[in-house]
Amino acid sequence: MYTSLIIGLLFLSHIIADFYLQTDEMAKEKIFNKKVLLQHAVHHCLTTFILTIIFFSFNFFFFIVILSILHYWIDRLKTHLQKKYNKFSIRFFLFDQLFHITTLFLIIPYNELVKNIDFNEYYLNILEWFIKYVPALGKFNNDKWTIVLLLIAFYLFCINGGTVVTNLFLKKSPTRQELLAEKINQIEKEREEEIYLDARLEQAATITDNSKSNILDMSKLTSVIRETLSSMREGLFNSKTYTGGEMIGIIERLLIFSFIILGTYVSITFVLAAKSIARLKKIEQDSEFSDKFLIGTLSSAMVAIFCGVMFNLIKGLL
Repeated sequence: MYTSLIIGLLFLSHIIADFYLQTDEMAKEKIFNKKVLLQHAVHHCLTTFILTIIFFSFNFFFFIVILSILHYWIDRLKTHLQKKYNKFSIRFFLFDQLFHITTLFLIIPYNELVKNIDFNEYYLNILEWFIKYVPALGKFNNDKWTIVLLLIAFYLFCINGGTVVTNLFLKKSPTRQELLAEKINQIEKEREEEIYLDARLEQAATITDNSKSNILDMSKLTSVIRETLSSMREGLFNSKTYTGGEMIGIIERLLIFSFIILGTYVSITFVLAAKSIARLKKIEQDSEFSDKFLIGTLSSAMVAIFCGVMFNLIKGLL
C-alpha cells in the first residue's frame, strides 16, 4: 500500500548515510577496519529508523535491521574485492551503489514485513494536527510525497555523490601502500588515545573487583555508542570544505538536473558554454588541464543527466 513511499524514504536514508554521515576518513578506514564498516552499517540502520519512524512497528524495525545487515555484507564484499585486486576505482563505486539500490527496489515490493505496513498511530495524530493548521498538506497523497522525497534525494546526490563520482574520474586511485600509510598514522593516533585511557583506568584501581568489572563492561558499551554517535555528528555537522572546482561542479550539476526535470534542455548548453568560456585561455595553453577539464565536465554533467532522467522516469511510473 505504501511501497513507493517506503522506497522513497529508504533511498533518501541511503543517500544521507552514504554521502553525508560517512566522512572521507571512514570511507578509507572501512577498507581495512571491520569495526568502522560495522559502524557505517549502524549509521544506515539509525538513519533509516529515524526517517521511517512514521511506520514504526517491531516487524518493520526487524526489516530495517535485515537491510542494514545486507548493506554491511555488500560493503564488505566491495572492500574485499578492492584489497584483492588493489583497485579503488569508479567501477567498485558503481558496483557498490548498484547493489544497494537494486536491493531496495527488489526486496521491498515482495517482502511480507512491508506489504501490510501502515502508518503509526502517533504519526496519524500529529498529521491531523498539522493538517488542521496547514490544510494544503491534506492534498498530498503518497505518490506526491514520494516524488518530494526522491527530488530531495537526487539533489543531495548531485551535491556530494556527484563530487565523489567526478573525483573518482579525475584523480588517480590511491595505491594500497598509500592507504596503508594512512592506516598506520591512524593507528598511532589510536594508540595515543589508548595510553591516555589506560592511565585513567589505573587511577580507578582502588575500586573493588566486582564494581570495576561492571564499570569496564559499561565503559565498553558506552564507548561503542559514543563512537557511533560521534561519527554521525561529525558527518552531519562538520561542513565539508569544497575546492573552487568542486563548487563549480556542484552548481553545474544542480542547474543541469533542474533543467532536465523542468524539460528546458536547451539551457544545459548555456551552462556548459559559460563554464568553457571562463576557462578558455587556460584550456588553450595547458593541454593537461584541458584533458582534466573535459573529463571533469563530462563526468559531472553525466551524473546530473543520469539523475534527471531517472527522476523523470520514476515520476512517470508513479
